[in-house]
Amino acid sequence: MKLERLLLEKVEELTLYVLELEEKINTLNELNRMKPLIILVLILPLLFLGCKKYEQPELTPLNEDCGCASEVSADFEILELESLPQFDPIGTDSDTIFHESNVIFRAKEDNAEYTWYIGSEILNTQEVGRNFPISFGGQDITVSLVVRKATNSICLPNDDGYDSISRTFHVQPYGICDLTSQYINDTTLMKGVFRMKSAHLPDSFDITIDYIDYVGGAYNYIEIYNYDGLGSNVINIPRCSATLKTYRGLWIEGQGTFYNCFSGTLFYSINGVANFKIKKCDLIGGNYVTTEYTYTGRKL
Repeated sequence: MKLERLLLEKVEELTLYVLELEEKINTLNELNRMKPLIILVLILPLLFLGCKKYEQPELTPLNEDCGCASEVSADFEILELESLPQFDPIGTDSDTIFHESNVIFRAKEDNAEYTWYIGSEILNTQEVGRNFPISFGGQDITVSLVVRKATNSICLPNDDGYDSISRTFHVQPYGICDLTSQYINDTTLMKGVFRMKSAHLPDSFDITIDYIDYVGGAYNYIEIYNYDGLGSNVINIPRCSATLKTYRGLWIEGQGTFYNCFSGTLFYSINGVANFKIKKCDLIGGNYVTTEYTYTGRKL
């Protein structure tokens, strides 16, 4: 009996041990199943800290809008002046000039480094002025410009900050006030018929500018026909004494049939667009009434 009791006690102890062991095994299995969740809980704070550390910088006014950004350009104007530089001249960009004209070469890019090549000269300003005397008449002159400037690397990462351009212009064999009959029909691009449009009329109309040679070149006049689109003309404008001229422009002041009451600025740009601004006076009730017209069009 004692032996049986002893064996039963051992069996009970062994059974309890097996149960405890089975419970520990179950606990370990449960931990294994939860391992991915535990790892994720431990990693999430690290991920959050990492994102905060390396988040992108806020956009600034420099790079949030690149709509106005442009690559460095060496484009420049060839401005033939209507008078000497000291008299606050007006210039027209042109591919042709009169001999004896004063010309300004002006780079369009601001705040840059400039290198001009004009004949044997090398110059380094944004703007250069030169005169082309009669010895240049009939010649084609080439001017080159190199521009270097710090680039906008944010908006234009491929811009190397360098550009170069060459332009050629022709020097006419006659001057602004050449009165010989030989050149009367070639004096300027402003001679001819211009089809214009203005707000004061519903339809376009033609304005004719003519150069008249009287007495073999002794007297030369400019005449403008239909300048208001209503058939009005102005005649006998002295070609030199009453006008300032470039190859592509006319400035008329206080001349013609309305003395001191007719004036105008007339340009024919290098891109083929004509822009006229004309002012006239009418005597109404003993007083002069001024009317201004602004036209845009083209040469026929």
